[in-house]
Amino acid sequence: MTIRVETATTIGKAIILQFHHRNEKECEDDVQYIPILKTVINGAVSTITDPLSQRQVQQALYDYARELYMQAWVANGDEDDPAIDEGLETFDYIYEHEMWPE
Repeated sequence: MTIRVETATTIGKAIILQFHHRNEKECEDDVQYIPILKTVINGAVSTITDPLSQRQVQQALYDYARELYMQAWVANGDEDDPAIDEGLETFDYIYEHEMWPE
């Protein structure tokens, strides 16, 4: 991993974590929250010129944002069945389409 990839990933994760903490307090709607995460990730990726390195940063930040989202999903769900598959599908769909599934 190059220093640029490492730096972009570290800064991106710091921003995502701070935004996650804010979302925990303010409870943004997922259709607002997730596209903003995507914007943060795209911003971090745009600082890298090499396509392979861009993909590394994008994947690392996407996985990190998704993991934080799922932690909150499970914490806010039914203790017996937090419907993890539903949470993953929701995150992935909104990330890709920037709207609720129809």
